[in-house]
Amino acid sequence: MSFRSKSLCFVLILGFSMSTLVYALYEMSDLTPEAIDRCLFQYMPDKLFGDKNGQYIEIDDIKMYYEVYGSGEPLLLLHGGSAFIETWCAQITELSKHFTVIVPETRAHGRTSDSDKPLTYEQYALDYVEFLRKLNLNRVHIVGWSSGAVVGLELALKHPELIKKLILIGIFYDRHKGGTEILNNTLKNATADSWNGKWFYQILSPTPERWPIVFRKLKKLWTESPTYTADQMRGIQKEILIMNGRDEEWIRTQHALELHQLLKNSTFVSVPNTGHWLPTESPKAVNGQIINFLK
Repeated sequence: MSFRSKSLCFVLILGFSMSTLVYALYEMSDLTPEAIDRCLFQYMPDKLFGDKNGQYIEIDDIKMYYEVYGSGEPLLLLHGGSAFIETWCAQITELSKHFTVIVPETRAHGRTSDSDKPLTYEQYALDYVEFLRKLNLNRVHIVGWSSGAVVGLELALKHPELIKKLILIGIFYDRHKGGTEILNNTLKNATADSWNGKWFYQILSPTPERWPIVFRKLKKLWTESPTYTADQMRGIQKEILIMNGRDEEWIRTQHALELHQLLKNSTFVSVPNTGHWLPTESPKAVNGQIINFLK
């Protein structure tokens, strides 16, 4: 069955709002139809993640949405910038066979509300410290992807007691040294109307009209940070796995390797035939690395 035929099935079964999300995924230039096909259909045969088993929790001045799957040691998945729970679609089912998988949506992302505060990695981390405390989770494994990986680094720096093991996917520790020209040009030319994340925010957010405000805050965040120092990285003692796509578009490979050298207790894995979307491009390899490292 073709991608569009399957999308039509979801139109009939799930109704307008979710079918809109399916077509929005198809319109994203960063995702090929094949990658979407794998996520939405192969890895979710009986249901879509998002709006399933979900709860809201009051965190600081926002309402954070999250979902929980499986059983075992707690594993926190932190998604990337302008992303949402469904971007972990190729991980949740497999990882939930081994762990209690906790999948929140970050402030101003997905179904989680925004506030008038700036969007910073420091604020994201503070939100998750409160989130873990309210869920009575003293220590968790963390997998962060892209912006979520930076949040993982922030937690390792300032709240290492909360982390068992940490996995960082598609990360730089210094935005100005680690970003490629492709990323720089992409952000330079990006507008609220042109950024593909607009689709998802307007479909999922409780305040879709805030997208222009949220985008301005996100663009500032992505353009200016993170700016950690080499000394800060050397001070992190946690056991860490760094995973990068071998064809990474947005992060300089040498910079990721430098981070590996600075983090004394880290392992570096380069996943072949993948870029920044490696969890959906090569889920079997990525899931295997996650499970083997955490077990």
